[in-house]
Amino acid sequence: MKALKHKIFNVLIEKITVSEFENWLYNSEEIIENLDSNPYYFDLISINYKNDKWQNEFKNLVKKNYGTDLLILSRLEVICSKIIHSKNINDCHWLISEIIKDYNYETENIVLFDFYSLYSQFDLINLGYMNDSNYSSEAKYISSLFLNKVENFNSLDEKVNALKSSLEKNFFLDRKNNKIKPISNYQNSTLKQKILAFFKKS
Repeated sequence: MKALKHKIFNVLIEKITVSEFENWLYNSEEIIENLDSNPYYFDLISINYKNDKWQNEFKNLVKKNYGTDLLILSRLEVICSKIIHSKNINDCHWLISEIIKDYNYETENIVLFDFYSLYSQFDLINLGYMNDSNYSSEAKYISSLFLNKVENFNSLDEKVNALKSSLEKNFFLDRKNNKIKPISNYQNSTLKQKILAFFKKS
């Protein structure tokens, strides 16, 4: 049931509230009529969404029925949006640390690797090879690239598959509007000069 999967994803990315989702569940004829024959429907509707622990049960069911990628995708969408609007480097770095909790060396998730690589460079700030603004700019740049990429897909399967392909870094981040624009429109600059600025010595 595609509608259910989309509703679940909208809960995960905080686009709808859990109360709205619960009301939708109870008013879905397909779910109500198939409770006895579909254990997944039964498990979903059996969760006490008023209990503080509903999220753990909910996410465990999502993982069991859709795999981890849907959860990773939803976490990325939420956290990337927060990174773009973060005001200081400590908040930005903490958000990146939340993203890479999902990373492991065997993963096919190339996007997570981009954040993992950036996270590992944080110590360069203390060593004087990177400054706060460059680190934050790179985090916001990667986050914007990812959000820009997934918003162009309509289906969740396409969005999930986007996790496994590299981000096309031929764009720059318009910091004033927090928007991604083609690098060709950014006259007299390069990605390396204006966005990444890696290993800049103090």
